This record gives sequence, C-alpha cells and structure tokens, in this order.
Amino acid sequence: MSARALPWALPRALPPRRPQLDPTPSWNAIKPDKNAVLLRNVERQLAATEGWPLLQGGVPLPVSSGASALPTLFDDLLPLLWTLRFLLILPVTVSRDTRTVRFRWLSWTTLVTAVLWLFTSAISCAVLRFRLAPVLGTGKHFHVWDVVPQYATVFGMSYIFFLPVACWATAGRCVALVELWQRVEALATAVTGPLHLPGLRTRARVYSLGSLVLPVLIQSMAMYVLPQERLWMVPAMLHTNAFVVVSTSFWLCCCSALGAFGSLVAARMPADLQRLGPQGLRAHRQIWLALAHLLTQLGVAWGRLQTLLLAVLFVSITSISFVITAYVLHGVWDKRLVWLGTVAFFVVIFIFSICNGAQIATDGVRLAAVRQLLALSVTHKDEPTCHEIICFLDDIRLERHHLTICKLGVLSRASLLSFFSLACTYVVVLSQFTLSSETSRTKFDKLPADLGIENT
Repeated sequence: MSARALPWALPRALPPRRPQLDPTPSWNAIKPDKNAVLLRNVERQLAATEGWPLLQGGVPLPVSSGASALPTLFDDLLPLLWTLRFLLILPVTVSRDTRTVRFRWLSWTTLVTAVLWLFTSAISCAVLRFRLAPVLGTGKHFHVWDVVPQYATVFGMSYIFFLPVACWATAGRCVALVELWQRVEALATAVTGPLHLPGLRTRARVYSLGSLVLPVLIQSMAMYVLPQERLWMVPAMLHTNAFVVVSTSFWLCCCSALGAFGSLVAARMPADLQRLGPQGLRAHRQIWLALAHLLTQLGVAWGRLQTLLLAVLFVSITSISFVITAYVLHGVWDKRLVWLGTVAFFVVIFIFSICNGAQIATDGVRLAAVRQLLALSVTHKDEPTCHEIICFLDDIRLERHHLTICKLGVLSRASLLSFFSLACTYVVVLSQFTLSSETSRTKFDKLPADLGIENT
C-alpha cells in the first residue's frame, strides 16, 4: 500500500469512534435537583392560586357573599380570629365577604388596640405594685411559700408588656399564614375536589365561647377564695386568664385543622391515583410539600406567642406545685388548697393541649401520607407508580418537617416529659431551700461579732 493511499485506508480499517456518555448520576446526586424542581412547581402553583379564594374541580370561581359560598377553613376559624382581635392579641382587619385578613400599623384597628393595651398595662402595673408591696416591706419575715405566689403572679402578668413584640410584630406573618392556608386549600381542591372538615366550625365556636366564659368563672372563684383580690384588679386579671385560654384554644384548633386536612388529602390519594395514574401521586407530592411548608410557617408565625405562653404556664405550674406541697406538708387544709388545685388542673390541661396539638398536626401531615403510600405500594406493582411512591417517601424522609417554635425546638408530646421534669426539678430545689431555711438556727438579725460574743 502506498503512502498516498494510507489516509484513505485508515478510516476503513479503524472502527467508528463512539461518543463517550457521561456516567449516570446516582439518586442521591440528583435528589436535591428534583426537590428543587418540585419546590419551584409548588411555588409556581401557589402563586397561580393567589387570586383563587375558592376552587372547585380546578376552575376558579368568584367568591359570592352570603351563606351560599362553599365553607372554607378560613370560615371555620373565623370565630377564633374575632376573639383574638377582641382580646388585643391580633390587631387585624377581618373581612368575611372577601375572606381576607389585613394588618397595617397605621389603622384604626391598631390605634384602638394600642389604647386599650395601654389602659390594661396601667392596671397591670398597679396590680404588680399591690402584690409586691407586702413582700418588699422591711422588718418582716415571710416564708418561701408566701413569697413564691407573689413573684409568680408578677411574672405571669408581665406578659402584657411583651404582647406587642410577641403578637403585633408577627401579625404580618400571621396574615401571610392565612393567605398561604387559603392557597394550599385551593391547590388541594384543584386536584382532589372540594374538601371540607366537618365539625371544625362548631369546635371553633365552642373554643371562642369558652375563651370568654372560662376566665370570668376563674376570676369569680378567685375573688371568692382569695381575700386580697380587689374589684379594680378585675380587668387585668380577666385579660390574663383570657390570654392563656384563647391562645391555647387557637393553637389547638389550628393544629387540629391542619392535621385533619392532611389526613383528608391523604385519604383521597387512592382515588386520585385510580383517576389520574402516576400523575396523581406527583400532584399529591406537591400538595404534601405545600402542607409541610404550611406546618413550618405555623410554628414561625405563632412561635413568639407560644414561647411567651409556655413561659407563663411553666412558672404557674412550678409555683402552684410548690405551694400545694408546702401546704400539704404543714397540714394546711382550707379553700386556698381547692383553688390552687383547680388552677393547677387547668394549667396542666393547657400544657397538654399545646403539645398534643403540635403532635396532631405533625402526624396528620407526615404519618397519614406515609401510611397511605405504604398501602399503595402493596396494591400497585407497576414501575411508574412504584417510582412515584419511592420518590414521595424519600421526600418525606429527607424533609422531616416538624412543628417547631421559631425553628428553635421541636414541639410534640415528647415535650411534656421535658416540661414537667424541669418543673419537678425546680419544685424540689425550692422545697430543699425552704427546709434548710426553717431548720437553720442562725440568727440573721445579729452581726457575726455579736454571735461570737454570745457563744463565749
């Protein structure tokens, strides 16, 4: 073969060169990208539903005024929203016709709330001075169980000074939470059809009525049992009791509604899979991501309020438990013990309601979807459905959304053990301090030099 023919022969002699393919990325490598795509899809769909207060079958419907409109979660929680506004906790403007909640610092609602808050704060300051006047006096000895209730009352009523920071400053986030709730509901309705939680509105009305009646009953009992109660103290004490009751009720109602809504959406999953195929599971993945985001935002929006409420409840249960223990050990059996036992019962119920509500919301969003997906994995063996189920379960496993307080700590039923164990620790410490001070024979009204002379 000649040298001139060699370039023509080489292409025929060598096999054609195949292009090198990139190695297939692993599932762990592509999972964050898929999550990012799903999150972008959810945000896009939520933005598309921003003007849809009500959906039916995926078609936007105008919101009609009156009782003919289909009830939504906003309508169900409306009594508690009005109660929060009445008790100066959430200075917002609520519109029943357009189903909207608005907050502005420069508004008549905020002005009226601020004036009433200043009036309540002035009465609270007078109550605190009246409570601390005997304790701060000189030349008088007090037992520890006499001092603890006074300081506990002062700490419990100090919530009024943190109310603007804890509630008003986060009112914008609360409004955004309500709007997000409506859009998630519209997104779920567009996929699964109309959704309604029976009994939620009745529960909200009962909680709202109880938030107004129960503080009056508690204060009436306090004025009958405790002789130091005065009539001019009633507004501040009523607001204190109502603050605890309505904050706990609203938190429990929101968590119950979110948990029931997540369970209801998960229950529609088999029907949507039968109707839409694997696309139905993909749509439910987007709904679940929106619900998980709503769960996180619930803790962010109401985190400061729950922190302040749990602090008040912790001081209350610790001081009441210590005083009851001191009275029982010293054989004091009178109406004060009945009053303290009643208050301790309500405080325990409130603490359990807060932690149990957080657990209900978390289980409704996470466990309901997991159980439904595991059941579908047994009945559906085709490859596209199994792939969607695996992706859905992997999202739930990686995200691990919980209800937190300002993203600082997880709130669940397990928090009850930590809460009451810490309270018992403080009760034991106070009891040991009381016993050591009572058994001590040192005369504190004399100087050390006088003690030395007397001993010699």
